[in-house]
Amino acid sequence: MQLPVIWTETLHRLHDKGVAAVIAGGCLRDLDNGRPIKDIDVMVTALPPPDDILRPNSRSCVETTVARLDQLLGVSGSPVVSVGGCEYVTGLSPEVLAVYDYSGAFGPDHPYPVQVIILDPAEMGDMRMVDRMDFGICRVAYTGGAVVKTPEYERDKTLQRFTLCREPRSAEDVDRARRRFDRLSEKYPGWIFVNPYA
Repeated sequence: MQLPVIWTETLHRLHDKGVAAVIAGGCLRDLDNGRPIKDIDVMVTALPPPDDILRPNSRSCVETTVARLDQLLGVSGSPVVSVGGCEYVTGLSPEVLAVYDYSGAFGPDHPYPVQVIILDPAEMGDMRMVDRMDFGICRVAYTGGAVVKTPEYERDKTLQRFTLCREPRSAEDVDRARRRFDRLSEKYPGWIFVNPYA
């Protein structure tokens, strides 16, 4: 998969500032499968000193991270989801503390919104988040050095399906995954939803 230069520059800019981050999920899935791209998701778990050790799963963790990102990137991020424990998109996922839009940090000509997803450092590192993505077809990441395609990603791509890879905690989790698939199926006609836990 050949990434657009602007994507690699986006991640390297964060790395150059000492931010531990990966690009993951939908933008890579859509690029690799020739679909329209909505935004770039950047997973962040650690910041440069003095903020490299953050108090996990707390409002102060989010506030400290956002303040430091604002300082490092030279702009103020706009909250997309800012309540601790709210999952990116909808629902509950304790490892996601907040989502902020930092598109302004990358200039007016940057073609995609940049969503910085702040992860609880006590819950996981940036690559571990990839293994927590709901569908196999979303389990792909760019680390700054390489694109990592998990076996679940490769299998879903080959079989043209969205396989639920996180065991649902409730019927509501299954409904949420189904609704997400229904939205994504507009870009992926003919692909199927698979729930191996049913």
